[in-house]
Amino acid sequence: TAPTWGGASGTVGVEAGPKLALMAFGIAGPAVTLMNFVEAQLSTDSPRIAAYDGFRIEVSLELNLLIFNISKSLAKATVWQLRFLSLDALDPPPLLITTTSLPNATQGTPYAATLAGSGGITPYAWTATGLPPGLALDANQGTITGTPTESGTYPITVTLAAAARQPTSRSITITVDPTAPGGGGSGAATAISVGGSHTCAITGSGDVSCWGSNQFGQLGNSTMPASPVPVPVVGIASRSIAIAAGNDHTCVLTDVGGVQCWGRNITGQLGDGTNIDRGSPVPVNGLPSGVTAIAAGSNFTCALSSTAGVSCWGYNGMGQLGAGTTISVAYGAVRVVGLSSVVKAISAGSNHACAIQADGSAMCWGGNESGQLGNGTTTSTTTSQFFGVPVAVDGLANNFTAVTAGNGFTCALDTGGAAKCWGANQAGQLGDGTTTDRNVPGVVSVLSGIKVMSAGAASTCAVTTASVARCWGQNSFGALGNGTNIPSVFPVQVIGLDRGAAAVARGTYHACGLTSSGAAMCWGGNWSGQLGDGSTTDRF
Repeated sequence: TAPTWGGASGTVGVEAGPKLALMAFGIAGPAVTLMNFVEAQLSTDSPRIAAYDGFRIEVSLELNLLIFNISKSLAKATVWQLRFLSLDALDPPPLLITTTSLPNATQGTPYAATLAGSGGITPYAWTATGLPPGLALDANQGTITGTPTESGTYPITVTLAAAARQPTSRSITITVDPTAPGGGGSGAATAISVGGSHTCAITGSGDVSCWGSNQFGQLGNSTMPASPVPVPVVGIASRSIAIAAGNDHTCVLTDVGGVQCWGRNITGQLGDGTNIDRGSPVPVNGLPSGVTAIAAGSNFTCALSSTAGVSCWGYNGMGQLGAGTTISVAYGAVRVVGLSSVVKAISAGSNHACAIQADGSAMCWGGNESGQLGNGTTTSTTTSQFFGVPVAVDGLANNFTAVTAGNGFTCALDTGGAAKCWGANQAGQLGDGTTTDRNVPGVVSVLSGIKVMSAGAASTCAVTTASVARCWGQNSFGALGNGTNIPSVFPVQVIGLDRGAAAVARGTYHACGLTSSGAAMCWGGNWSGQLGDGSTTDRF
């Protein structure tokens, strides 16, 4: 007769097929011979899990039992229906989230990525916190899908739960690249320029988009509201090949050698013969042919011509037009005097400008209150015999290829990839490890192999030949891009541009970089949407 069992305990091991091996110890009552082995063949495909508590599983099943004695001779065959059999489950491996990183997403582009895990008893249950806006997690499949609406770096916490094990968590980062412009092809950015609180970029197709502040029409889209996402500039005559953003105005150089500007024009910085602000591009008056480069200062603009040297227009209160004249404003282009017939590069700062001549020498003109002209004095060219005439920068070996002018300071890059800076240094923007102004060039510390530099209000950024972006100086609103707001007198690495950086552009309190694929990444102050990520949240 079948014993009356309310249940049985033992250790279960699952083989191929619906078979359980149950080792029975001390099951028998006083008048029953002890059995040492029971083979149980399931009458159904698998047991049904009725409840789970800790490491014990309660199942409901029906067993056909063949009972053997110690000598293994068949003694009796019968069918016992045992229900609510309580078994000790084998200890499964610990839960582990095996995904350690996730691919980058792009703002406005559909995204999908799947998390992976091991251990425990399936099915798994996934949860995540801190996902980028627009993305969601499928709790059963572990798949993250959706279309991100805001760019940035998002540290998310992923948790995996399953039967027989405690849940486990892991921190993983999802980086959402900004929409504007990027991703390769004709929509990828080929050039970028940063103004006071706006940004503009040229795509591979030669189109121009701008974003951020638009108080004076500096976005060039014929309207005045600010935009936290890129908007196309309307009315450019032909394909754009270079761009320069000033404090509140913007200019482009087209492939036919023309220059067009838009935005604020109170001091004639648009060069159209008026002081009327423009919400769409207008041509510059009086420019010579063969323009190859442009540069925008705070409230003036300059252009380099292969046939006629350098011309500038706009405000001239500190002699920043370099024209040798005391006029306060030029509403059209005037020729810079005192330069060689061949100039390789130009840059315009807050109230001064500089050029690199064919022999590698540097010349600067305009304001010099902090020594930004680099000639060993703090005397402005407004006090010289010829108002605004360029002066030679001291201490250079005439081997410089590029120059960048900021707010009261200047940096130049030599043929060997070394950089020297001079002028204002109250926030460490010269990168020499001090906060002492210099009126002659000094070497940027702990940084070599530089291929691109850009000077802003009180900070500087560079891209090395290893395609790494670094910045130094003032760090208000996260302008250095290193995750803090602490200024640095030495170069620090920009988070997210530790590889693949191709270009960088500095503004007042924000900066942007381009990757080798043409994606634009911006950081720092964002009160007008100048980072282009669809928000007005500062990014450190």
